[in-house]
Parts: sequence; structure tokens; C-alpha cells
Amino acid sequence: MKKRFLILTCAVLAFGVVSCKKEGCTDPTATNYDKKATKDDGSCETGSAPNTEDQTYVPKFAGTFGTLVAIKSISSTSTPIGEVETSVGTAVAVFSEDSGSTFMKAGTVKVNSQSLSLQNNNSYVYMIGATNPTGISYSNLVEWDATGSDWPAFSTSTNQGFSTIG
Repeated sequence: MKKRFLILTCAVLAFGVVSCKKEGCTDPTATNYDKKATKDDGSCETGSAPNTEDQTYVPKFAGTFGTLVAIKSISSTSTPIGEVETSVGTAVAVFSEDSGSTFMKAGTVKVNSQSLSLQNNNSYVYMIGATNPTGISYSNLVEWDATGSDWPAFSTSTNQGFSTIG
């Protein structure tokens, strides 16, 4: 009789432990998200954008960096003959050695053989125009080249593809 009682007690205790819900933040967009939590305890903390009315937000970068951004935008339009997709490609590049306070020239900067225009602040932008209204043609491969100036020459590529945002 004692053995049955102990086994039944252990089974009830084991079930109680397994069935307990772990409280915590269950919002995956919160800064304190707990992936083990199964019950929201109201503790979720979300980051907020800086108040631009009171201050100017300035991102902080650690020292020397180059940023290469390729942008591919796809629009879908309904027509009498069906859906028509239009793809537009553009790009931006910046180079800095002082945590982004100033940008440096990198000579001629190209992405997929298309030259970016040097701006007054030494950033580079691909300008879509009447001669090329859909901009840069991107496949899965994005190739960057720069001839060098204050920033050294470089050539790099990636085939990781583009993130999709609905």
C-alpha cells in the first residue's frame, strides 16, 4: 500500500511541475523577451524611438566602418491582364574613420557596374533617372567596387539575397 501511495504522490508532483506555466515576457518584440515563458506577467519592456522633438538622434558607431546598402523594391499592380510586378533598385554607401561624424571619399563607387553619385557630405547614392527609371538590376548577386581615395579601394560581393518586408 505504501508503494502505491508513493508512486501516486510522485506522479502528481511530476505532473504539477510539468504543468506549471513559467511567467515572464512573452512578447518577441520586447527587449526582455523570455522564450521559455508561457504566461505573460506584464513585465515586457519595449524600446522606443528617440524623441526627435527634444533631441536629435545620432547613431553611435565604434571607429572605422563602411556601410554598403543595396535596396530592391518590388511593387505589384493589378491590371486587366493580371498582376504586373515592377522592380526598382537603388543603393547607398558611406565610409568613416571617426564613428560617423564625417564621411570619407572612396573614389568611384559602383554596385553591379552602376556608379553611385558622390554627395556633398561624401556619401554615395545611386540616382534613378529618366534614362534608367528602374535603377539597378539586382539578381541574387550584389557586387560592390570602389577605386579608392581617402578610403582604400575594395571589391566585394554577396549572394545572401534581399530581406522581404510586406
